[in-house]
Amino acid sequence: MSGTTFTFPYRLAPSQRKLKEPEHPILYPLIPVVLSFGGKSYPMEALIDSGADRVLIPRQIANGMNLPRGKETLITGVGKKGIGFETRIGIMIGSLKAHSYDFGAIDAVYPEVESGIPILLGRSPLFDFFEITFKQYLDKPKVVLTLM
Repeated sequence: MSGTTFTFPYRLAPSQRKLKEPEHPILYPLIPVVLSFGGKSYPMEALIDSGADRVLIPRQIANGMNLPRGKETLITGVGKKGIGFETRIGIMIGSLKAHSYDFGAIDAVYPEVESGIPILLGRSPLFDFFEITFKQYLDKPKVVLTLM
């Protein structure tokens, strides 16, 4: 399976998708993921964040999935710090019906309070298994993940 490639087009932020013609459209490396916990699967999308150490699940999603509240931990981001909780969650990139890669159960965190950020795919585990190429310079930007 080494050398397997996944290509995902950059996408508009969800808030801009409802607009017929966004004034200043901004595209992001948002990719389809399937989160799983307690025998249930949840198709969603996540932002690839090369500045994040690990996977961060928004509080609202963690609550909706009834994720366990593990050890308290400090979560830091661009100019912000907060309390979070460690958890374990199943994660797969791609979709249930298409080309996908299943990481199995991984360590993740979620914040104590809702912060309005999307699911963040940090370096662990994504960068542990894939070479990531951001092709933002293209007319139709895309991100390419190559399994190493």
